[in-house]
Amino acid sequence: MNHMWILRFWVIAALICLVANAKAQWSVGGVVGMNAASIKVTPEVSSETYSGRAAFALGVVVDRQLMDNLDLHMQALYLQKGAKVGDVGFSAAFKVNYIELPVMLRYSPPLDLPLMPYAMAGPSVGLLAKAKYDYDDGEQDATDETRNIDFSAGFGLGVQIPEGDRMLFAEVRYLLGFVNINNQTDESTVKNRGFQFLVGMTIPIGS
Repeated sequence: MNHMWILRFWVIAALICLVANAKAQWSVGGVVGMNAASIKVTPEVSSETYSGRAAFALGVVVDRQLMDNLDLHMQALYLQKGAKVGDVGFSAAFKVNYIELPVMLRYSPPLDLPLMPYAMAGPSVGLLAKAKYDYDDGEQDATDETRNIDFSAGFGLGVQIPEGDRMLFAEVRYLLGFVNINNQTDESTVKNRGFQFLVGMTIPIGS
């Protein structure tokens, strides 16, 4: 199934919003967190087991106000994905790292609260940085066996906390991968999954 039309839709929508609202507020900052990563293997190899792994996320965030309760929440992350793989006589951590570019449309309901909850959804593109298998006695490079691009849909919830000019935030997001990242023919399809738990801070720039 071709999912590129979803990406094109969000890119076009984002460009329209940016042009139509040229005087809106920008905010920039940093974000850090973890990824509870896993993979979906179809069909599963009968002798193998798959379990999640805790991985790392670090990056920058750019927010673009569209209207009072709606903005674009964009990030560039170094995001680790993958899983733990077991078979008869061995176990390994499949570690696949990306430069991840999520573009979330974020909605904050107009509530009179000190904390500002929000919901978000949007696409995320991952550009492969490195892939490898980590064994107890060494490692094996898997970059050539892994596709260069991952594409996911993201859904999440979060909260913003105003602190003077700064805005602190914490959020949880689920990424559902659509791309078979296995670059080997005649083998099982492998798709990324993961819950990201992120915290960060932004400051406004411009007006």
